[in-house]
Amino acid sequence: MKQWLFLVAACVLLASCSSRPLSETECQSIGEKEIEFAVARVSPDDADDLREHLRQNMDGGNARCMAGKTYRRSDYKCMMKANDPESIGKCISVVSKRMGH
Repeated sequence: MKQWLFLVAACVLLASCSSRPLSETECQSIGEKEIEFAVARVSPDDADDLREHLRQNMDGGNARCMAGKTYRRSDYKCMMKANDPESIGKCISVVSKRMGH
């Protein structure tokens, strides 16, 4: 009986940890990955301007991210593992599909 209660308590604890909203730092890291993805698709001449424009407009996205309205912890893990625009795009695609975009 004690083992069963311990197992249930452990499962509840793990579930609560994985579902907590992302921190501001985590959301900013995701934002940087999104910018990296977007900049990879424009000419080098336009990349710096686009990067600066996107960084100036990140606050709204960060707020939604921290509120748990966009990215989940699993999405964060995917983005942090992504090391090129193609793999970043795959992570973004998963989120877009989940959100119905």
